[in-house]
Amino acid sequence: MDEIREIVEYRDYGHIEISIDKLMKKKDISAYLMSNKSNIGYKTIKRLSDGGRVDRVDLDILAKICYMFDCDICD
Repeated sequence: MDEIREIVEYRDYGHIEISIDKLMKKKDISAYLMSNKSNIGYKTIKRLSDGGRVDRVDLDILAKICYMFDCDICD
């Protein structure tokens, strides 16, 4: 049986980078417009696009972002 690794410190398991700011710039969409079109709160979009620390992201929000930009979760 394979063993699982114990998480000792925060950085041990890496991080996930959310880079919607790049997608927004590419499509020339502001956080305000994205909020209105996606029904995602403005503060949530700002937090995700500013590169600040985000503790959790709702999967529904990620699905909406992927749908809006016609991209995959890996993008």
